[in-house]
Amino acid sequence: MTFGEALRRKASPAAAGVVAFCTLGLAFNLWVAIQNKADWGGDYNQFYAASRLAGTGHVYDWEALRKIEAENGQQLLTGRLPVVLYGHKILGSLPYAVARSIWMAGSAAALVLFAAFWPGTRRWLMMIALAWSMPAALQARVFATRILPLTRHISTSSLAWT
Repeated sequence: MTFGEALRRKASPAAAGVVAFCTLGLAFNLWVAIQNKADWGGDYNQFYAASRLAGTGHVYDWEALRKIEAENGQQLLTGRLPVVLYGHKILGSLPYAVARSIWMAGSAAALVLFAAFWPGTRRWLMMIALAWSMPAALQARVFATRILPLTRHISTSSLAWT
C-alpha cells in the first residue's frame, strides 16, 4: 500500500506516523542547516576554479588554483580528473554566483528525480529517507536562501522591461 492509498483508506495511524516522522526529520535537519555558519558549499568553489584552469596545464598547480579560489571563499586542492573539469567548464565561464545557483538547482533537481523514479521503492519510505537526509535539508536551505531570492530579482527585473 502506498502512502496515498493509506490516506485515501483512512489508515490514519500509519499516515499520521509517517507525517510525524517526516516532520521531525525535516525540523531536525533544517535546524542543523540553519545553525551551520560555515561555508558548507565550499566544495563548489573547487569545481569552479579548477574548471577555469582546465586546458591550461595548471589544473593541479596549487598557486594558480588558490588564486582563483580566493576570490570566492574557501581554498581546497582539487583531485578531480580533467575530464570531470571539462564537463564543468561551461559553468566555469559564468560568474560565480550564477554558476553556483545553476549547480545547486541542478543538484536539487537530480535529488527530486532520484526520489521520484528510483525503481522498486515505496514512496512513503523515500519520503522518510529524504526528510532525514542532511544533503536534502542543505539543498532546501540553499534553495530558500539563495535561489528563491535570485528568482525574485529576475522576475522584478523582467517586469521592468515591460
